[in-house]
Amino acid sequence: MSEIPKYITSKEMFNLSHPELDQKAKRKKAQEDEFLNELSKLEPTQRTEEAEKLIWPFEILKSKEIKEQIDKQKAVGKAVGYYETLSSGKLGFKEKSKEYPFPSMETIYQYLTNDPEFVKLLKQKEKQGANKIIVAPYALSLETMINKVNSKVVSLGGKKCWRSGDWQEDNLNQLKYFTQLDKNDNITGGKTKAEVLANPQQYPFIVNGYSIIVTWPGDDLPNENDRVTAIEGRIPLKGGETSIEYRKKFTNSNPPYYGESSTIPEEWFVQFSQALYEKYILSNKQIESSGSDIFDTKSITWFIDCLNSSSGNLPGAGWDPDYCRFNLNVDHPTDSDGGLSPRPALRKKLEI
Repeated sequence: MSEIPKYITSKEMFNLSHPELDQKAKRKKAQEDEFLNELSKLEPTQRTEEAEKLIWPFEILKSKEIKEQIDKQKAVGKAVGYYETLSSGKLGFKEKSKEYPFPSMETIYQYLTNDPEFVKLLKQKEKQGANKIIVAPYALSLETMINKVNSKVVSLGGKKCWRSGDWQEDNLNQLKYFTQLDKNDNITGGKTKAEVLANPQQYPFIVNGYSIIVTWPGDDLPNENDRVTAIEGRIPLKGGETSIEYRKKFTNSNPPYYGESSTIPEEWFVQFSQALYEKYILSNKQIESSGSDIFDTKSITWFIDCLNSSSGNLPGAGWDPDYCRFNLNVDHPTDSDGGLSPRPALRKKLEI
């Protein structure tokens, strides 16, 4: 590997003419670029801490830990049934005869670091506790994801999931993603999954059929009356507000929630599957009668950036410990409940 280029000293600069200085600066820049390019090709485990700082912009969100998270998500997806070995030999999923290989680590690292505005947001939010990466198979049909997870829950002694009418397969095809809130607090825009996939330039957070987000670790969503601890001025979102009020928190230019959005169902299923994997699938343990420890959330996750265009409702999902099943329900945008709140997500900005 190339040696780290030395910087031009002040003395050298005073002894060089402008053309000579320009040429020396260009050679230095080329050497630096070559070095950083070679460094970036190494696996995170092969880089020293000093080398990591040269190419990685985050202090808490470590590239090595991201790789560990991704490796675990691949194992989870394979165990639950989202992923399989494709004709190329890579891991991924099939949807309508099309194959979607799981994004490479290089692709994921580039996604996290190639947009200065997104890097700035992540550097702020990692200090507030956001250090979990989720890569979800967005192009996979929701019906398939529901059935895969449901089958795994039932095989481990749980019960078949309950779902409202809006969560039936025909209605899922009409689900609109990534809606907006206008000045009059009306929900506007949004596209179906097929429309999102057909317009990749407008949705830079969908990468080759996968959604990539950064979020907060842990399964817990606090209820309205729970005590919570602020991290760098940010208090975890609690239940008890309407979807409109939550969305205003995300769009208010004042911290601490500015720049955040809500997770979507596909991302929730990846998070739920990981909890199921760690607590039951790995040990082949049967879900206990209470089922209370499968997903330590005290609230229903509300997908406030999604909208059923026919009913006007917003979907939600949560684990029901009394019936040992997950429930898929809906609420109106103006509803509020102490046990209902969005799970925050950090994603690149929607190109409207």
